[in-house]
Amino acid sequence: MHLRLGLLLLAGTCSSPAPSSAPPPVEPDRIRSLLFTLAADSMEGRRVGSPGIQRAARVIAAEMEARGLAPAGDSGFYMRVPLGRQPNGRLMVAPNFQALDTIPAERRVPAWNVVGQVEGRGLGNEVVVVS
Repeated sequence: MHLRLGLLLLAGTCSSPAPSSAPPPVEPDRIRSLLFTLAADSMEGRRVGSPGIQRAARVIAAEMEARGLAPAGDSGFYMRVPLGRQPNGRLMVAPNFQALDTIPAERRVPAWNVVGQVEGRGLGNEVVVVS
């Protein structure tokens, strides 16, 4: 549900002309194709730490770039998230990356959000976050 909302928000936000150039038109078939791609078994449920979530992040970042969004993460479109596994296997978000350093390396989980920015139209900047 959140993924669908994020993609529809992305599509809707980018459908109005940008000040310098218009983004590609929003096409329902393209949105449907993206949703099927992101829901495919090859994305492994977009489970944190899985190769599937890495593939999904690349698909989302490529779509943001194609739609003319500016990268807004700490590494292009990607913003790292300090995640680790507790001894019982549950995920935990560290308060910062320094705290993540206290977690044994084998329990650290690579994770990130995909973040793009659309130039604001009169009221400042809007940021689209797909997580």
